[in-house]
Amino acid sequence: MFMVLDQELIALNQRGFIPGPSETKEEFLARVHACETFSLSPQKFFESQKLSPPFPLDKIVPRHHWDLKRSNLIRLFDISPDWLIAYYHPKGLKLWHGAMTWILQDPQTGYFFTLLQFRTKKIFFGMYAFDELFAHEAAHAARMAFQENSYEEIFAYLTSSVWLRRIFGPIVQRPWELWLFTGLLGSASLTVFLNLIGNFYLLTLFVYFIIVGYVSLGVMRLLKKHRRFKKAYAKLKTICKPGKVYAFLFRLTDNEINFFSKSSVEEIIKYFSKESSLRWHLLRQAYLQ
Repeated sequence: MFMVLDQELIALNQRGFIPGPSETKEEFLARVHACETFSLSPQKFFESQKLSPPFPLDKIVPRHHWDLKRSNLIRLFDISPDWLIAYYHPKGLKLWHGAMTWILQDPQTGYFFTLLQFRTKKIFFGMYAFDELFAHEAAHAARMAFQENSYEEIFAYLTSSVWLRRIFGPIVQRPWELWLFTGLLGSASLTVFLNLIGNFYLLTLFVYFIIVGYVSLGVMRLLKKHRRFKKAYAKLKTICKPGKVYAFLFRLTDNEINFFSKSSVEEIIKYFSKESSLRWHLLRQAYLQ
């Protein structure tokens, strides 16, 4: 059915080229070619398209600054994205951003490709190891063909060596949530100033009540996602190859993870048998027993 040989498909998959949920074999191979061509000379691409890069491409991250073997990408997700290209530059990064994955689209072909941006080698005074931060962004890059929100940060934070970050790091699902939280903190700071010049204790209590409620809702949502994720993991552990459950989950959509978390193993196997896309052909060949 597929013109792509299984060996070639699996090799591309292990390099971090993962077929998207609706990608055909032709679209997938064209995207792989576009990504590899772009990584050879991003500056040349932007010049040919008469476009400006999102930040100056003048300080490339040397390959010896990141080592895929030291990251958790191979162990967790069975990927080693050697085609990625990254640069150091702070332009456009918010104060809380140590790095960013740019998923860009070719205006002529419509294919996506990625560009990684890092503020500096030592992020937040050395709180983050560079290999860990690189693995986090590389996880996003490998899932470029997935338009998902719920579990994207859970996958990225799984690469962390710190258990608190693995659990609570994915609490922010969308950028505006962090902006809202920042605004609430600013309001709390303002009430402290107001109380110096008058009696605004009720307003202060109200603002802090909103902050506690907002954070509580975020934590509850996060714990619910973790619970669903663990349930799906437990179900898939019985039918995936040993040590390949996270790699399998990494290649699923949000809806599939939610469905598997509440389905029986028999229902999951039945779901497998009905899927005929390139992505599911890969999943059956590489990760199912």
